[in-house]
Amino acid sequence: MNLTSIVIAVLVPVILGLLPKLIPFIPAPNENFSPIDILEKRYRKWYILGNIIIFPVMIISVIAVYFILDLLSERFLNEFNDHLLILKTEPTLFGLPAIFIGIFLAAGIMMFFTIIIMKDNVAEYLYYENIKSGYHITKLLKYMAFSIIPLMIIISVLCLDTYAVIYPDKIVINEFSTLTSKTYHYTQISSIKESSEILNTEKPTGYQLVFSDGYKWDSNSELYKYDKKQQDVLAELLLKFRNEQLKPNEN
Repeated sequence: MNLTSIVIAVLVPVILGLLPKLIPFIPAPNENFSPIDILEKRYRKWYILGNIIIFPVMIISVIAVYFILDLLSERFLNEFNDHLLILKTEPTLFGLPAIFIGIFLAAGIMMFFTIIIMKDNVAEYLYYENIKSGYHITKLLKYMAFSIIPLMIIISVLCLDTYAVIYPDKIVINEFSTLTSKTYHYTQISSIKESSEILNTEKPTGYQLVFSDGYKWDSNSELYKYDKKQQDVLAELLLKFRNEQLKPNEN
């Protein structure tokens, strides 16, 4: 489990637990709805059913968004030709936006069916649902629509645009924090270090390249999906470059 998965696993339950404090539902004094005991009899079964259904809908939505983002990443990188290796975005990075966008989509689906089923009683049911949950569901959806979801879309775009393409003569790098790529030829490499030297571990996990302008790039970054096969390809390429650098100049 990497850092991203841990953050998601901790952050989401904490946020859900804080919702009644962050967006508490306080009934207005002029609310013209039936007393809570009558609402219990009228809507309790629907509330329980909704809470049972929401979880599989939420899980399906989150998984669907996750795989759509991963598929878009694959399709985007298919545009690059004649490369030796592509380091694509680590798929778990899509987890955070997938969770929030998936939850929002699931809530929107449930709201849609609530409006269809409850018809003229939808306002009264939502009032009852807010009381039972302890937080203002409609306000939560508005906050998500205008703040959290746009932020998650931006993160998704930045993740999709994070890659490193290795060519026979150059490396094209697009970092998470930028929308434009950098291109470096191998002759611009100032130093090559194994990530194990930097991390002080015995296991060779990747390579850190320092270019002539001072820019550092690490193939072992958590931003990339990096496996043993890719490591071997990159190692062979960098070893070849090192050997060419060490060759004496022929007059």
